[in-house]
This record gives sequence, C-alpha cells and structure tokens, in this order.
Amino acid sequence: MPSIPARLADEQASLRLQQQDFRDLLRALQDSENKYDIEDTSDEDLSIVEHSVEEIKKEKVRTSQIQLTWTTKSRRVQLPNFSSCFGSFTILKDPLSLFQLFITPSLLDLIAKNTTAYAHYKGASDNWCTTMEELQSFIAVHICMGICRYPQVAMYWSQENRHPWISECMTRDRFKELLRYFHISHPHDVSSIAQPLGKIRPLLDSLASSFPSWCRPGQEMTVDEAMVGFKGRSVIKQYIPLKPTKWGYKIWCLTSLNYLFAFEIFEGTKRLRSENSPEDALLRLVRPYFNRHHIVFMDRLFTSPSLLSTLLENGTYGCGTVRKDRVGLSAEFKHAGNDMKKGTIKTWQAGKMGALVWRDRKVVHMLSTHISPTKTQRILRQEEKKKTIVPSMVLDYNKFKGGVDTVDQMHENYSIGRKSMKWWPRLVWWCIDLCIHNAYILHCMNSINPMTNLQFREHLMHQLLEKYGQPCRDRGRKRQRSQDSNENQHWPIHVSKKSRCWYCNHKKNIRTDTHIKCKVCDKYLCVDPCFELYHTTCADE
Repeated sequence: MPSIPARLADEQASLRLQQQDFRDLLRALQDSENKYDIEDTSDEDLSIVEHSVEEIKKEKVRTSQIQLTWTTKSRRVQLPNFSSCFGSFTILKDPLSLFQLFITPSLLDLIAKNTTAYAHYKGASDNWCTTMEELQSFIAVHICMGICRYPQVAMYWSQENRHPWISECMTRDRFKELLRYFHISHPHDVSSIAQPLGKIRPLLDSLASSFPSWCRPGQEMTVDEAMVGFKGRSVIKQYIPLKPTKWGYKIWCLTSLNYLFAFEIFEGTKRLRSENSPEDALLRLVRPYFNRHHIVFMDRLFTSPSLLSTLLENGTYGCGTVRKDRVGLSAEFKHAGNDMKKGTIKTWQAGKMGALVWRDRKVVHMLSTHISPTKTQRILRQEEKKKTIVPSMVLDYNKFKGGVDTVDQMHENYSIGRKSMKWWPRLVWWCIDLCIHNAYILHCMNSINPMTNLQFREHLMHQLLEKYGQPCRDRGRKRQRSQDSNENQHWPIHVSKKSRCWYCNHKKNIRTDTHIKCKVCDKYLCVDPCFELYHTTCADE
C-alpha cells in the first residue's frame, strides 16, 4: 500500500483538530444558559440563527439592568384604552387607483428609464426602449399568468395552448425582452453593486413610505418571518428545513388587519451582526408605533424578558411563546412542566410582565405584558366534548399569532412572477404581489360588498390594459404572412392537355381523363370528388 504524502497527512491532521475544536464549541454552547429549547414547536431552524458572544452578553446586560423579581403572587394588569384611529385612510374603491397608491406612475417611469439604460448597457440596439405604459401592460400580463399558470412562458403564445388575452396584449419576443432587461436601479449606480439589496433599493424605499401611509394598524399587531422561495445563488439566501419553503429569502414582516405595514429583508448573520438579531428587527418594525398602546404578538424566536421590557418602556405591550431557557426567567419557570398534569397552570409575575406554563397536549411556555397570567376562560372543545379551562393569554395568542401567515396565504394563491437565474427578480415580484394584496385589503375596508381576491386581480389586469395597453406589434406582420400564403394554396386550374386522374387511377383503379389539375401539387384530379379526397387523405403520398 503506498504511503500517504506528508502534505496530505498534515492537512488531515489539521482537519481533525478543527473538527475537535468545533465539537468542543458545540458542547460549550449546549452547556451554556442560552441553548435553545428543542421541545418548542416553532418552525424556525435554530441551527441557522447564529448568536455571537456579544449578542448573548448584550441580552444579559439588558436583563440585569431591568432587575426582574419573579413572584407567584398574582397582580391585575389593566391596559389603557386604545383610542387611536385605525383602518383605511383613503376612500378609493377602484382596483387600479388603489394599486397605484403603491406602484405609482412616477416609480414605474423611473424603472422604465433604468430598464432602457440596462438594455443599452447589455448591448441592445440604440432604438430599444420601454415606457411606463408598457410596464403597466407587463405587470398586467404577470397578473394573468398568476391566475392561469403554465409551466413555460412560451406556452402562452403556442398554437396548442395559446392564451388569447396574453397573446393579444403583448408578443412573446417582446415579453422575453422585458424579462431580460427589466431593472429597478440604474446599471451604473455604485450602491447597487456594493449593497446586497442595492439592485432593488428604489422599490424598497418607495414601499417603506407608501405602505404605512394609507392605513393605520389596529391594537393587535403581529411580527413574524416570511419566506420567499428561491434556490439560485445569493449571499442572503437562507435554509430553514422546518419551513414549508425551505430555501429562499427570509423577511421580517409586521401585519395588522391582514394588511402588511412594514417588512425588512434579512441580509444574513454575517452582515451587521450586532443589529441583525430578531429582537432588533422587531424593534425597528414596531418603533413608528411606540406609545400608542399596541399589543405585539410574536413567536419564541423573538420573545424574551428584555424585549418585552423594552416594548413596555415605550408604551407597547407584547405577548408570545418563549423558550424556557431565556435569560431573565426564574429558575422555577425553567424546570416547570415536566411533572405537571394535563390542564395544570403555573404562573409568575414581575411587575406587569407575566409568565405562564400550561400543560395541555404539550407544555406551553408563554410571556406577556398585556394580560394577567392567572386570567382564564372556559371553552368547549369539540374533540373532547366538554368545557376546558384555558388561559386567556393562550387564547389571545392563538387568535392573533397568524397575521403574517394569513397574508402569505391570501397572496400566494395567485402569486405573480416567473423563475429567473438572477437573485433579485423574485423579491421584486413578491413586493409587487404584496402591493396588490394591500390594495385588495383597502378595497375590502372601503366597500360594502367587496370583490373576491380573484375578481379583484382580474379587474385590475383589465383596467391596466384598457388604460395603458398598446396594439400588439406583430399583428401587421401576421396579416402579411396570411396574404403571402394564399399564393401557395391548393386551387384547381384548367389546362388544355388532358390526362388521367391520379385519384381514380391509384385508388379506384379506374381510368378517367380530366383537364383539371392542382396548381401546387401538379397532379390531374377530377373536380368532384377526387380533388378534395386527394388533399385530405393522399397529399403526403
């Protein structure tokens, strides 16, 4: 057996040392106070969320400054009256007018100029250009494609599966050109290259100001992460195995009344580590609504005593499931639940903050500042056919925790956008899709008998085409091709020379002479019925 080269042996020894160091680091993290509770049912993959030592120290400093003293004595928690106005800030009901509150003509005009500049940068002819009106039709086609899904773009224009509305709106080649050159930022903008989200920054900045401008949230708000599927190459792509969409972009979202008020695209743990934790993202989303007595519902990825204390200091309340090993919780809270019987409730309070452990089908750990943990309600469960005592904190959480999931489900049924090798178009179409969703929610708020989601999108795409649509550029060329093809059609002509009919001679074995022959096939045929029979059954022979 040949000996291993010295260089390879050194590399293998170095690799073994690195693996041993990595195992020691994992063991140290598992023994520390900040290991994650594997019994919790959140779909967030905790192995992907890497917390640095600085973040752990930061959480300990926050909690030590708060100086929480937990006690089993109950204390009444009463919220101030929520008097802020909420709901739609516009009286518009028309789908196109509502959609243009977010995707404005001025924004599309900027995108059209940048798309033209990018086309020239990529080598397109000097006379190639697009306009705001054409991009409106481009979006209308995408809306129609979201309703009528074909696996390939070319199928919408194919002879077998041709979609009449799309093929009349835009030609296939023009649609593919717009897909290729579609660009949000200017191709020579330095910031679009240096920043991960620079290529879509104009759209993100526009939506960050327009989304909260036309609606105000209710008292209950939800913060959660959403996934936008993408499997290509990207430095900000995430992998969360417990999510239905495992590969893609993670986006922090703030919703209320089924309306998306704000969102923030997660740029990865390697960038801005000290400001990119889930707690910091939640505070950035909620900060514009401080001191208005809102209640923020969240899952265990966000909830911690330090976060709820920070919200409480700013006139905002919080509620959510929590990991039992979070810094700042009492020792009894961490070890409770293992020996509890089903239906048992244990509570602790530290000022206005309440902690709860409830044994149901599983052990539930919760933290809240909006309601006393001892408050309960008796509800009827259909599967058990009897009334069960349930903490009010749990009922409130179950009622409002799915705000972001509801928004995802509503727009995902008819989501727009096509597959692309580039990393950023998927995010752009997700943003435009959410603009349509928010426009639909405003329509439902302002209408007595609102349309369905499908009817709203159909009405919107027809309005875009009626107002901004242009005649299809290939119509004249198609008409010219049909005129040219008439010259090659099969017509009978009369000739002076007489000859045998091909059909009678070969099929009937009869000799029949005729002066008629086909102009294209150059075969003598009787007018009736041989001419028709030959071209329908024997033309290929």
